[in-house]
Amino acid sequence: MIDNACYSSIKIRLLVGVKSMWTMANLKYGEKNDFEALLGMRTGYVLDFTNRQFREFVLDSVRLDIEDPVIGSTGSKAVRLRHFWNNQPDHIVGRLMNDLVERTSEENAVLRKRCIAAAERLSKSAAVQDASVISEFSGVEEFEQLAAGVRQIAHVYREICPLGVPAPRFNRRSG
Repeated sequence: MIDNACYSSIKIRLLVGVKSMWTMANLKYGEKNDFEALLGMRTGYVLDFTNRQFREFVLDSVRLDIEDPVIGSTGSKAVRLRHFWNNQPDHIVGRLMNDLVERTSEENAVLRKRCIAAAERLSKSAAVQDASVISEFSGVEEFEQLAAGVRQIAHVYREICPLGVPAPRFNRRSG
């Protein structure tokens, strides 16, 4: 039997740890300005999306709900996208930004090329933070990184739970 306080402590430590690993995307000031210019964000819009279309696009791209206040805050589409930049890891932001840039016209080729380079840099520079990125983005299983993550979780558990308390068992849900 797991002590509820111990289990709650594990959940809190893991959530805090995940948040500290995923502070914000490593977007440089110039890259942010380039994305804002290319996507027309200075007016509060993102391209020509309606709210519904923007939500569906983000869901399709990165499987996150931009209308969730934790994911995209509240406000205009541009405000929500800026919040997303500040609260999601590099690989997620890179994937979304690459997908958004693909929807832009070839009108400003130089700006578009800089945005593509920034999105690709974000996508490639991110360390694997959770198991979903292995199957969703890389296509190649990064076993050593996954094993390191499991070892880190086990270390946190041993650190905050007394000896002799069994580790929680998580049942795999069938989908």
